[in-house]
Amino acid sequence: MTECPEVSVLMPVANPECKFFKTAVNSILAQTLKRLELFIIGPRPAAYYLSVCQELADDRVRVITTSENATLATLRNEGLKASRTELVAMMDADDIAHRTRLDRQREFLERHPNVAIVGSQIATVDASNCVIGYRRFPVEHDDIVRAMASVVPLCQSAVMLRREVIMQAGGYSCGKYMVAEDYELWSRLVQRGVRFANLPHVLLRYRLHDNQLKRRHLRETILAVLDIKDSYWRHRMEMRAYIRMWMERCVLVLPEVIIAWLVVNMLYRDSMGRPEAASEDMSEWIS
Repeated sequence: MTECPEVSVLMPVANPECKFFKTAVNSILAQTLKRLELFIIGPRPAAYYLSVCQELADDRVRVITTSENATLATLRNEGLKASRTELVAMMDADDIAHRTRLDRQREFLERHPNVAIVGSQIATVDASNCVIGYRRFPVEHDDIVRAMASVVPLCQSAVMLRREVIMQAGGYSCGKYMVAEDYELWSRLVQRGVRFANLPHVLLRYRLHDNQLKRRHLRETILAVLDIKDSYWRHRMEMRAYIRMWMERCVLVLPEVIIAWLVVNMLYRDSMGRPEAASEDMSEWIS
């Protein structure tokens, strides 16, 4: 790489869906911000994603291989250690980034040095890249923290963060939480006084499909979220948040297929409609 990168992008590939992986990678390499490094971090064997990276022949792509039983938290921590930039963006191996995502988030963090983590609004897409809904997150720090007692008010795959702040906090937790590691980290950072923001723009297409890690581990995810709420947020909960937590405990008795339907329709098919800043320009998205 001839130029020093401005942003590092971490893409863990613990169990990549082959047909989506290349699209996710291309959406990063096609960013308007060209000075970046993309870390593909995954356990051995790495034959598939190594072949894709070799085919792309882009010297901004680097592959890090880890042990076969590495968790997503471990993969992200490995990427954080290897990255050379102050700003680090997260990206999942089945999502699609808007072409201006990294530029907009970098510019925001440069203008707001007191903010350490910035996300965005997201559109949800199916396996055929069709938009099936939107999820809107609070924009301002105080609203994000207020919402955190009830929900996870940032999309992990859509955030850009200041590396030093995350490293000082110990990175992602690799012990207790095998899932919902992002929610635990955000909650821990709130206790440290770290400031958050979400851009009002839809800068990520978040893919829903049957092989998605969250879909395959729904019960574990809900249990982890409940435990994090108990550990970090119970003393700050309003009545509405208590009721939501009780309802989430009740959901656990339902069959897996019903839990999946509830999660998709309550969180990812936003009945309030498209955010005002959603881009309808198809040329800005890789398909």
